[in-house]
Amino acid sequence: MEKFKKFLLENNKIIPKDYNEGFGTTYERIMLNKLLIQFQRKYGFKKVLEGPDDGISGLKGINSLHLSQRCKKTVFMYLDKKNIEITKNFLKDKKNRLTFKYCSKETKFPIEDKSFDLVWNFCVFEHYCNSEELLKEMKRITKKYILIITQNIYNIGTPAHVIHHILKNKRWDHGNPKFMELKNIKKILLKSKIKILCSGYVDVPPWPDTWDMPVRSILKNFTLSFNKNWFWNLYDCKDIKKTKKLIDKYSILEKSKTFNIVKPLFAHHIYFLGEIY
Repeated sequence: MEKFKKFLLENNKIIPKDYNEGFGTTYERIMLNKLLIQFQRKYGFKKVLEGPDDGISGLKGINSLHLSQRCKKTVFMYLDKKNIEITKNFLKDKKNRLTFKYCSKETKFPIEDKSFDLVWNFCVFEHYCNSEELLKEMKRITKKYILIITQNIYNIGTPAHVIHHILKNKRWDHGNPKFMELKNIKKILLKSKIKILCSGYVDVPPWPDTWDMPVRSILKNFTLSFNKNWFWNLYDCKDIKKTKKLIDKYSILEKSKTFNIVKPLFAHHIYFLGEIY
């Protein structure tokens, strides 16, 4: 798990201090929020924990913000203290019930048994060498539901990113590719006695996944050279109507069943929602 902590440290370097996460992360978050709210409406969970930590390059814990507006209790449990204050400052004027809890051990959570209805994490599962230990701890603190969301290794952007690592002489720090495949995660969940309620793809835009490459700053500088401002903030956008139109325009693969055959190639993430028994 030291590798995961190093990964979190690297991610912290590209967390935007001005909350400008870029359009790709904004799209990702909107689609993820839709999925979470869909599950909340269907299964009615009221107490939710996200963690331990997350593997995103945006603001830490923000994926749980919309859910916290619908639930009685929503907690983001983090392993790395760096930059968590950026999120807390961002949330000062936002209506939410999102709280934060520090966790010093990756598979020993400072949470009592059966404290939540849903325990989930985002781009964390693939970083655990012993995924069964992580699932065991998640099962301990949930009453019923577990949600796993990971990177999709079959995305068309993966080969380019592998080459990027080779050229930069940078070790692969995104976790085990084996845990970025639906069939392998399914096996682990079933082995851990978790009933699978549904699975699929989320965050399916018509562009490749850039993984952790900080293209936000590159695009921002590029647009400024044409005297155009680049600012994408899901919760404080200067032109929210324009953003919604763009999101709707680029979510054709996400919404249409016609494109199911190509979704595995464009999906940035895969998910499993399970129930313990």
